[in-house]
Amino acid sequence: MVRAEPLRSLDATALRRWAVIARAGLAAAANTIDALNVFPVPDADTGTNLLLTFEQALLAERFAVSADAGIAELTDSFARAAVLSARGNSGVILSQLARGVAAGAAEEHLVWGPAEVAAAMRLAADHARSAVAQPQDGTILSVADAAAAAAQQAATGTLAEVVDAALAAAHTALDQSTSALPALQRAGVVDAGGAGLLVLLQALASVVDGRPGLATTLAEWAVADTVSVTSACDLPADDAGPGYEVMLVLENSTSASVAALEADLMAIGDSVVIAGDDSLRSVHVHTDHVAAALERAARAGTVGYPEVTRFADQAGDAVGRVPLLVITESPGLAALAAALGAGVLEHQRLDPTVGEMVDALAAAGGGLVVASTAGGLAEARAAGGLVDDCFVVPATSPVTAALAVQTWAELPPGTAGAEAAKECTEVIADTAVVDLRVDGGDLAAATRAALQQVVTDDTEIVTIVRGAHADWRVLEEVLDDVRRSRPQVSTQLLLGGSAEIAASVGAE
Repeated sequence: MVRAEPLRSLDATALRRWAVIARAGLAAAANTIDALNVFPVPDADTGTNLLLTFEQALLAERFAVSADAGIAELTDSFARAAVLSARGNSGVILSQLARGVAAGAAEEHLVWGPAEVAAAMRLAADHARSAVAQPQDGTILSVADAAAAAAQQAATGTLAEVVDAALAAAHTALDQSTSALPALQRAGVVDAGGAGLLVLLQALASVVDGRPGLATTLAEWAVADTVSVTSACDLPADDAGPGYEVMLVLENSTSASVAALEADLMAIGDSVVIAGDDSLRSVHVHTDHVAAALERAARAGTVGYPEVTRFADQAGDAVGRVPLLVITESPGLAALAAALGAGVLEHQRLDPTVGEMVDALAAAGGGLVVASTAGGLAEARAAGGLVDDCFVVPATSPVTAALAVQTWAELPPGTAGAEAAKECTEVIADTAVVDLRVDGGDLAAATRAALQQVVTDDTEIVTIVRGAHADWRVLEEVLDDVRRSRPQVSTQLLLGGSAEIAASVGAE
C-alpha cells in the first residue's frame, strides 16, 4: 500500500480522521488500559471510561455541528460534549485536555500548522493540570506535560516533527511513570491514564505521517493474564481510601464558588477534579460522604446528572443488594437516592398513589420502601401489604428519610431485606426530629431552638436537611456553633430541596 505524504497542517477533515482512528485505538486498547489501572483507585476502568467519554463526546459533536464546520467549532463542540459525558477521573481529565485544545482554536484558524499544534498541546496540558486539586507526577498529567514541552521545542520544524517529538516524549514519560508513583511501582505497571493519552497521540501521528490503518498498540506494557495487578498493589484495610466515586455536572457556577467547592471536596475526599468553565463543569471526587459532596456542589451552582459508584460494587460485591424505593417531594433527596442506586418516586404536593407505589415495588421485586412525609408513609404501608418481600421503613420527614438512605447504602452486600429494614428503622428510632416551616421568619433562631429540643448529652450525630429556599450559610453557622460547643458530636448538612420544609433537624 502506498504511503501518503506527511501532512503539513491539520484542517477539520484531518481532525475528524484523527477522531475516528483515536476512537478505534481506545477501543482496541481499553482492556489493556483497564488492566493497568491501579491509581488513584485500582478499579480497572480507566480504559473503559476514556473510551466511553470519547465515544459519547464524538457522537454528540457529530449531531451538534455541520459537516463543513471548521476547527474552532469542531473542537469547542467536542470539548463541551466531553465535559457532559465524562466518566471517572480519567474522563474528566480527558474533557479538560479537550478544552485546552479548543482554547487553542479560539483564533479561528482554518488550518493548524506546527506552531498551532504545539500551542494546543501546551494549552491542553495546562488545562488538565489546573483541573486537578492535587496533581501527581507519574500520571497522565506528566505525560501531557512531556508531550507539550517536546512539541514546543520542535515547533519551528514540520508538523510531522512536532507530533513525532510529542509522541516520543510521551512514550518516555509513560515508561518513567512506574518509578514515579508507589502504587505503580508495587504493581510493576505504567500509568493507565498516561497510556490512554499515548493512544490519542499515536492516532495523531498516524494521521499526520500518512500511515494507513490503526495506530500502534500498547503491547509492550500489557499485563499478562496470569498477573493480578490489583492484588499486587493492595493497600492495608485502614489505608484503602474512600469508598465512593461521585460525579456530577455543574452549571451556573463562578470561579469563586468553584474554588470554595474544590476546598470543600478536598476536606471530605480525594481525587478531586473539576473541569469546564462557569457555564458548564464536570465534577469528580472520591469520598465516603456522598450526601455532603452533593450538598457542597449545590452551593456552587446548579447540580445535574449526579452519579455515585461504590467501589466495592465494582469488585462484584453488589450481588444480592436489597432494592430500595424512595418516595419524596425533595429533589435533593431524590437525587441522592438515585445516585446511590435506589429507585425514586418523586412528587410535588400530592403523594404518589398506592397503585403507583405497587407498580414500582413489583418492578423491583420488593425490597425496602422509604417515604419522606407522613402521608407517603401511610400509602407506602398500604402498597407494601400488596407486594411480596416488601419492608416499609417508618421515615416521615426529610431527615429520617435521608438517614435511612445513607444506612441502606452502607449495608454489607447480601444483607437480607428484613435485616436491612431493621437497621434503617433502628437509626430512625434513635433520631429525634423537628421539621421547620419558617415563612419569612428567623431561620437561624428557629434552627437553634430545634436543636435545643433534640440534642442531649448522649447525642452523637446532628443532621440538618435544608429545604429549597433555606440559606445554607445560615444553617452552616448554626452547625458551627454545635461543633464548637460539642466537639464530640458529628454534624452533616444535606440537600433536601423541599418547598414545604425549610429545614429538617435530627439528632441521633
